[in-house]
Amino acid sequence: MPKVLVKKLSLSLATFVLIPASVSGNLTSSNEIIASRPLTSVTINSEGNAFTIRSSAKNVREVLDQAKISRNEFDAINPGLDTELNGGTVNIEIVKALPVLILDEMQPIKTFSGLSDPMQILAQHNFNLAPEDRVESSLVTDFAKDGWIGQKIQIRRATKITVTVDGTTVEVRSWANTVREALAEKKIILGDKDKINVGLDSLVMNGLNVEIIRVAESVVKKQASILRTTTYQDDYELLKGQQEVIDEGEDGLKEQAYRVTFENGQVASQDLINEVVTKSSKPRVIKRGRKPGNPNAYWNTIVDAGKKYGVDPADLYCVMLRESGGNPYSVDSTGHVGLFQWDDSFYKYAALAGFAGATKYDTAAQIHATAYRVVYGGAGWKPWPNTSRVCGCK
Repeated sequence: MPKVLVKKLSLSLATFVLIPASVSGNLTSSNEIIASRPLTSVTINSEGNAFTIRSSAKNVREVLDQAKISRNEFDAINPGLDTELNGGTVNIEIVKALPVLILDEMQPIKTFSGLSDPMQILAQHNFNLAPEDRVESSLVTDFAKDGWIGQKIQIRRATKITVTVDGTTVEVRSWANTVREALAEKKIILGDKDKINVGLDSLVMNGLNVEIIRVAESVVKKQASILRTTTYQDDYELLKGQQEVIDEGEDGLKEQAYRVTFENGQVASQDLINEVVTKSSKPRVIKRGRKPGNPNAYWNTIVDAGKKYGVDPADLYCVMLRESGGNPYSVDSTGHVGLFQWDDSFYKYAALAGFAGATKYDTAAQIHATAYRVVYGGAGWKPWPNTSRVCGCK
């Protein structure tokens, strides 16, 4: 028998293994050895059989391999395979996997497990369960129907719907029958004006999308300007095309009340419900020139007649120029005479205008008779149809 040498090491927890000097390996010389890991006293209990071994294995997995203990991936081993061994005493319990039938919404999965608790078995097989899902456990009683033996675990999944509310989309699981019941179950409260994209009495089904729009209303008051208007005053002493501002005027103010509707915090609509003028606007007044650039000697008379009868002097002046060119003695081929080319009806209107006995060549009588007839004759400018149209008379 080969001679054995042992070197003592001062380690409080170390236990040394005798190694033949002739064995090759991690020896630094023929009379030295390297100390191994501490020995652990391991008791293995499997299927009612228990035995104890001493091992320097680093974890449960290694010691079971050393003991040549066969195992299934679904065996229940306590402590776990990766539990470290560092000396002392350890008890390992092994429960061999037995048949288990898992029905996930009636989809059968035939497997094995050394565990007995249904939730632990499902976790061992990586089943993800929602808090609302239900798990029932029993034994297979109809082998012909189920095609398996052992424990039967039934998973009943809660209906999954998606709810978007208050800016968040969440996945909700529920056993409620209707949307109304599901929202109540999840304590989602609808306001009187809130909108929902499905009926509250709609049936809850997998994949249903429920969108809730939060609706709020408020009354908002605003100050708004009342823009000043512009009015014009005709001035027959100011040349046509010229303007003078008489009064700049000013804008007014009004207070407006709006009913504003918010949907999910954003303005959806606003309706004016009341308006109060707090300051009236004052119009801008502009004097507008109407005097021709080169008026003839009759302009002042035309202005007087226009003001007296309410006829625009510029219209009178334009028609006069087109009818006679401003020549009081103008006579056309049909016998019409004077500034406005009157026929014998002139005498009637001249008298009515205060010029009784005047002749057709009387310029003041022609001007006043024309202004009078336009206003009181009943036909406006129709007796001068072409020229009044060209002059834009109204």
